[in-house]
Amino acid sequence: MLYCEDCQILCRGEGSCPVCGSAKLRPPKPDDPVLLITVWENDAVKISAAFDDAGLPYMKRNMNLGGTSPVILGKSRASQTRLFVPYAEMGHAEDTLHGIGIIKDEPNKKEQEDISGKESGKKQKAQAPLSHGKQIAARIISALLFLLLVWGVVSMSDIFAAWIKSLF
Repeated sequence: MLYCEDCQILCRGEGSCPVCGSAKLRPPKPDDPVLLITVWENDAVKISAAFDDAGLPYMKRNMNLGGTSPVILGKSRASQTRLFVPYAEMGHAEDTLHGIGIIKDEPNKKEQEDISGKESGKKQKAQAPLSHGKQIAARIISALLFLLLVWGVVSMSDIFAAWIKSLF
C-alpha cells in the first residue's frame, strides 16, 4: 500500500494515485494523515464523538464551503466532511466505525457471488480498469455525444417554434 501526499489517501497496488494521477507515491509513515471516510455532517458528529470517546486523534475537513452562499446563508447541514486519521490508527478507527454502525459488515465474497449469481443467472466478470489513453478517448467521445445531443435538442426546438409560428 502506498501513500499520496497530495490527496492524503492510500493507493492499493497502483503505480499512480487514482484521484490526482500523481506518480509520487511512497510507503506511509505512522503519523501520515490518511483519508478514512467522507460522510454527511450528521454522521461526522457521531464519528467525532466516538473518536473522542476512544481517544483517537483525527482531523475533520468540511467540503462545500466555498463561495458566498455559506457566508450569506450559513453552513449547510447537507455538507460533506472528510475525516482523516494517522496511518498507525487506521485499524482502530475502522473498528470504531464498525462499532457505531457507520460501516456495515459485508458478507464474505463467496456469499456475494452466490447472491449475484442467483439474481442475474450468471456470474459477473470483474472489469479491468481502463488505461489512461482509453479514459481520455472515452471522455472526448462522451463530450462529443453530449454536444450532438444539445445540437439535436436545439434544432428540434427551432423546428417546433417555426411550425408554431406558421400556424398564426
